[in-house]
Amino acid sequence: DFPRPRSSSKCAAAKNPPPFLSKEQISKLVDAAAKSGRQRFPKTVRFETYTLRYHKLYWTQIDRMEEHWKRAYLKATYSPHGITIEEVENISALTLSFPTGHSPFHGPLPIIKIAGQKITAPANTARRSWEARLFKESGTWKLGLPPVTSFNKHHLMQGPIDDAFMSSFLFVTPGKTTNDPFGIWEKSERNRAMTHWRQQFRGDVRVKADSDIDLSEKPGPNRPGKIVDAGFFDENWKLK
Repeated sequence: DFPRPRSSSKCAAAKNPPPFLSKEQISKLVDAAAKSGRQRFPKTVRFETYTLRYHKLYWTQIDRMEEHWKRAYLKATYSPHGITIEEVENISALTLSFPTGHSPFHGPLPIIKIAGQKITAPANTARRSWEARLFKESGTWKLGLPPVTSFNKHHLMQGPIDDAFMSSFLFVTPGKTTNDPFGIWEKSERNRAMTHWRQQFRGDVRVKADSDIDLSEKPGPNRPGKIVDAGFFDENWKLK
């Protein structure tokens, strides 16, 4: 049994209730925040993400992660002389940039400090924009683009499979189907997916037969960018 509270004890909040702000006070706070505006280029950025879908914060951008769905963290600070990256975790490529007219650097070439290294970065452009791309190779950070392999996860191509349904997609049904157990299962799963999409998202899945698909079309209103093979791959002859 838990001890019963004494009748003499009272909640501290009840003794000292927090002060309430008047409408005028709230309006002053809101007006002050609106007047100062949002900081577009804060001096220090602390950026944490677990997926490259959310890859950009202010003037920092994570281009590659060493391990997806694991915490990636970046803490960076700029000065007139360069950028100091104080912490970098689970990141193998990144971009630092300022748009036209907003580069904070003055004088000689800015220096990027990262993981105990000093890297000489590019100069400002004539219109005072600036960009530097870095990648890590064999434990050493280098200036430039990372090597391209057969497949690299990047923004909007990072997975998982659910990510395919966060933008326009199209179900493509096979022109021929089978009545064996696999064919029956395929039909039931396709219908189940369409039914649940309607129940959860209040919308109908767009469906086309494989014979009506023109793969030479560029993605657009008539051909969404993502095609879902709603059948066995061998049955959809246009997708072979």
